[in-house]
Amino acid sequence: HSCGRPVIDPMLGVTRLKRDAAGRTTALIDANQNKTEFEYNAVGQLTTKRYADGSALKIDYQQGYINSTTNARGVKKSFHYNENNQLTRVSYGDATPEVSYQYNSLGELASVSDGQGLTQYSYFSDGKVESIDGPWDNDTIELGFDKLNRLSSLMLDGDNNGEYKYDALGRLKQVSALEQVFELTYDDSPDLTYPNGIKQVLSFDNIGDLSKLEYRKGVNTIGKFVFGFDVAGKLTQLESNEPLLLERPQTQATYNSLNQISSWDGDSSAFVYDADGNLVQGLLPGETPFEADYDAENRLTAIRFEKSGTQIEERFEYGHDHFLRVYQRFESNIKTLEKRFVRLGLIELQE
Repeated sequence: HSCGRPVIDPMLGVTRLKRDAAGRTTALIDANQNKTEFEYNAVGQLTTKRYADGSALKIDYQQGYINSTTNARGVKKSFHYNENNQLTRVSYGDATPEVSYQYNSLGELASVSDGQGLTQYSYFSDGKVESIDGPWDNDTIELGFDKLNRLSSLMLDGDNNGEYKYDALGRLKQVSALEQVFELTYDDSPDLTYPNGIKQVLSFDNIGDLSKLEYRKGVNTIGKFVFGFDVAGKLTQLESNEPLLLERPQTQATYNSLNQISSWDGDSSAFVYDADGNLVQGLLPGETPFEADYDAENRLTAIRFEKSGTQIEERFEYGHDHFLRVYQRFESNIKTLEKRFVRLGLIELQE
């Protein structure tokens, strides 16, 4: 086994990687000497990721494809394929909703069924996505592209949600959205001018570290921050013309071999983690205790706490893309709020 070049973090901690003769990573040793190990099958596929406490993620293969994974909690995730080796279904060993996929004659994804319902896709003749019809009413997204295959328009439920124009170099120069027009201009400086006229000005030192951040309105400087770093990149100086928030009185915390909090101000039960490292019991701001649940994908599905004598539960539901789709809030077991989100990737289009 060989050790690669160590990685030194801003706190001067050293992380090391071990590799086998084939160059595969077999171990990662963090700054506290906690080791995460990796095992492979005869053809070099990862089969086990074992953490410092002995818990592990297991991966099983069939004919070269992932057949199932089993997380440290023992929850199994199974993968199903069609005769073209396209993924058709993902099922779980717990209550996590399964996801099913269907394809058209060209092999393009035609629809996905998940815990929220059915999402359907249509395509232009060149394979670009033309529309996405989600599981709810009034959530159809339509996309338009120019002759250079750049996004030119975005419609949501028949309404114009955005139009995009580009300059001769292919850079975005104008966005029309929500009855507003945003213009973008470019120069060689790192400065940024916001629509309200405020200008952000960045300055860097001779090795490329940020040394000053200013906000200007006309000739007036309305905010200024000065930074200093040591040779390891650790922040050593922060000055501002604005009042800085005082730090909370220091809390004493200790950590286990997985770098999880094992005691908080002497309380060893304040923070509790499941076998996958999900925080199932902890403290919110103001030292408010909470309990939390997670699904097989380690996504937060519920959090419970007490506020002003009222029992609060917040629930979260996700789509096949793992983004949040539904948020619900319950007070004393009565639903007081529900939000649904229509998204295009990272962009939230509608709530």
